[in-house]
Amino acid sequence: YNQIESMIRTAIASGRAVHFTPPYRPENKIKLAQWFQIPVDGLSEKVSVPLIKAIISQRACKEDCEVEEMHKASLISADMHLAAMRFAKAGMKEYEVMAKVKEAAYAQNASLSFHPIVTIHGETLHNVYSGNTIHEGQMVLCDAGAATDMHYAGDLTCTFPVGKKFTERQKEMYAMVLHAHQSSVAMLKPGVLYRDVYLTAAQKIVEGMQSLGVMKGDAKEAVAAGAHA
Repeated sequence: YNQIESMIRTAIASGRAVHFTPPYRPENKIKLAQWFQIPVDGLSEKVSVPLIKAIISQRACKEDCEVEEMHKASLISADMHLAAMRFAKAGMKEYEVMAKVKEAAYAQNASLSFHPIVTIHGETLHNVYSGNTIHEGQMVLCDAGAATDMHYAGDLTCTFPVGKKFTERQKEMYAMVLHAHQSSVAMLKPGVLYRDVYLTAAQKIVEGMQSLGVMKGDAKEAVAAGAHA
């Protein structure tokens, strides 16, 4: 690894193509910019489309053993969320609930796909703080997943009431999200673009928000403008 920078520069100097996929993490963007001696903003012009397509072609079709591992990871991930729902009680700290989420994975010899998010402040994207006390009437957002020993991973997010029941408003919101989910699942079949599934889900969310008086206007125009996000 400590030779990678000199190797890349030598390859570039000799006219060789150096391939990389779009960097996701900021620290990787900085490293790549340094290695290629270009501004961070210029990385997108150097991204390798052939490499992207090669990776997609490897991942697009799964062997039976892979499907089994994905199913296993999803089931354990679901158990993690059920553990949070069953354990959460008013007066607890978020981290107490998170501990049960992690336990459900470890008890089945699985690891964590990522650091779980268990928070009453789901309006903050990727909120990893877990020191709040949860109270009756609040909602807990749980974003957690398990990974098998073959590194196939689950990643599920759900929101549930601290108490045993939703308030009426919470119930309406939950039903709206559930409808968007079910509408998306119903579309899944060979030949359908994931983009179209996503746009359908987004439109269902907007339509649901309109029915609750939170949004207004044309649903398709709202999605096209990114208002659903």
